[in-house]
Amino acid sequence: MSAKQGLVLRSASALGLAVAVLVTGTSPADARPGSSVSVEQPAVLKSDQRLEPGRHLLSPNGAYKLVMQADGNLVLQSRGRAVWGTRTDGNSGAYAHMQRDGNLVVRSASGKSLWDTGTQNRGATLHVQDDGNVVIRSKTGKPLWSWHTAVSRMYPDQVLRAHQYLRSVDGDDKLLMQADGNLVLLTDGRPVWSSHTEGNPGAFMQLQLDGNLVVRSASGDALWDTGTQHKGATVHLQDDGNLVVRSSTGKVLWAAQ
Repeated sequence: MSAKQGLVLRSASALGLAVAVLVTGTSPADARPGSSVSVEQPAVLKSDQRLEPGRHLLSPNGAYKLVMQADGNLVLQSRGRAVWGTRTDGNSGAYAHMQRDGNLVVRSASGKSLWDTGTQNRGATLHVQDDGNVVIRSKTGKPLWSWHTAVSRMYPDQVLRAHQYLRSVDGDDKLLMQADGNLVLLTDGRPVWSSHTEGNPGAFMQLQLDGNLVVRSASGDALWDTGTQHKGATVHLQDDGNLVVRSSTGKVLWAAQ
């Protein structure tokens, strides 16, 4: 992917079911979390199940495949072309685990967390859809996360484009990349902060690899930034309504409020 594309998050679209090809068991010596996987419900990666290296989930129409690659990257493919990934390559033997608490985690072969969705809803399941969306649903079917919509956190090289947003865990707050180019923080639908970059249709927001959060024009020119420089920094939209850039150790580097 190009630096401009990064890891794209898009606004949520129609939600449906999925078909999956799952790992079918564990050895007695396997110390990884997660139980043996049954293929009785191949449409779902169920609670406490794993996707091992080389295994994949497949949408019902066969157009989209979520692959746990041997290099450790969890990748969504369309006709063999990568359209989304967790950027966890370089971790041979890594696997994806749909935890009992509802969090989807990519872990290294030794069990270290490399990436997660940040979802907390016991019994949640993972689905790959015909529209190319990857969705985590609660036991009642409510969407909790999708690769189109980020929940509470953004990672290095991720991007928000027009109409895409980051939301807080409690759902009360939303960081929206507007079509006019303005990045706006909303609480209960009310604007409380913005980058004041309106008048730039096609602009996008990117968390750069160097830790700087930047709004760029459609042509790539920087329009606004946080001025943060810390490799591995992440963006957090907290339940208190504040937007924060944190270092890899959790230190606050910048805050909107």
